[in-house]
Amino acid sequence: MNKEFGNTIIDYIGKTPLVQLKNVVTEDMADVYVKLEEFNAGGSVKSRVAIEMIKQAQRKGILTPYSGQTLIEPTGGNTGIGLAMAASVLGYKLILVIPDNYSKEKIKMLEAYGVTVYLSDSTTGNDSHIRLVREIKKEHPEYVWLDQLSNMANVDAHYEGTGKEIVSELDQIDCVVAGMGSSGTISGIGKAVKESFPQAEVVVIQPKGCQSLEGISVPHKIQGLSIGMIPPILQRDVIDCAMDMDYEQAHEMMKLLACKEGLLVGISSGANICGALKLAKKLGKGKVVVTVAPDSGRSYLEHF
Repeated sequence: MNKEFGNTIIDYIGKTPLVQLKNVVTEDMADVYVKLEEFNAGGSVKSRVAIEMIKQAQRKGILTPYSGQTLIEPTGGNTGIGLAMAASVLGYKLILVIPDNYSKEKIKMLEAYGVTVYLSDSTTGNDSHIRLVREIKKEHPEYVWLDQLSNMANVDAHYEGTGKEIVSELDQIDCVVAGMGSSGTISGIGKAVKESFPQAEVVVIQPKGCQSLEGISVPHKIQGLSIGMIPPILQRDVIDCAMDMDYEQAHEMMKLLACKEGLLVGISSGANICGALKLAKKLGKGKVVVTVAPDSGRSYLEHF
């Protein structure tokens, strides 16, 4: 039990399953493992980030539990759910700013938590929600913006949590594959894996036409990836290269995983796993590839 918070829903974040794919992998391919982050309270990998940011802000005196302070954050939905859980337990108000082309199910879910949701105009760029938060902050400087793009707690959550959990379960890792939005997942996991397996290659999945490591993005449909900027928290030294992925490939992988592996995962998960399988084929038998399924497909049923 996390004594810092007590026995609440917040305590049930982390220690998620790491499963090996069986039916979409052939005998001549590397083993492929997937970290299933939908099993966090809140249903996604971002719950780890939300709670770690709040914990560190409390330790620094920026936040006080049950103070009624207002938090604000731009999010594609998953970080918002983690923050909504924490806000309801710890007595904060919460404003979330989301691009208007993101999952309607997630927006409804966030509103169900009682948070205030603002929609940004996605046609103005992939960072429209970030720019709108900056505008709101000018009018309300008292709002606390934890800022997952600049907050090293984002990386810490995945280094100390997700990454070390993966390392503790495997005796060999040759390749890590993950998408990049805020960059916390790939940075934190990559750092933890390379410390234990220096030879491991860390590969970023990016929507086709984007250059995530250069902060270049084009309009795309793989939610949460390639936000059109280089996040300040990006740990570039742990990343080896990037792999392009188009929406159609990710979409087909979502459907295949549900039918063949019993895994109902989201669109970025489909992209990650598709990339992992391609690399498993390239690396061959005897190697080990690890990737992350950031959330469940329940929030993306329209994609099926």
